[in-house]
Amino acid sequence: MKKPERNAAYLRFVRTQICCVPGCRNWITEAAHVGARGLGQRCSDREAIALCQKHHRTGKHSQHTLGKNFWSHHGLDKDAIVADLNRRFERERAA
Repeated sequence: MKKPERNAAYLRFVRTQICCVPGCRNWITEAAHVGARGLGQRCSDREAIALCQKHHRTGKHSQHTLGKNFWSHHGLDKDAIVADLNRRFERERAA
């Protein structure tokens, strides 16, 4: 079994981004791991997005509360957000 990639620099970058939920303007964010994983496993750090605490863990409509329904509830394309953040991280790192 391949271990998930750890990337502290990417997680720091994610935490500098605005919350990904439309209409939320919170710049105090957490790196929310959103990739596929098996029971008891974490996904790669490069599969993390910026979510404020309310949308990540504590709110009624948070990722932790809604699970897979989080994406449709908020009208989000998880894969597109992850890809965009990775592109921006690579651009910033190359600059």
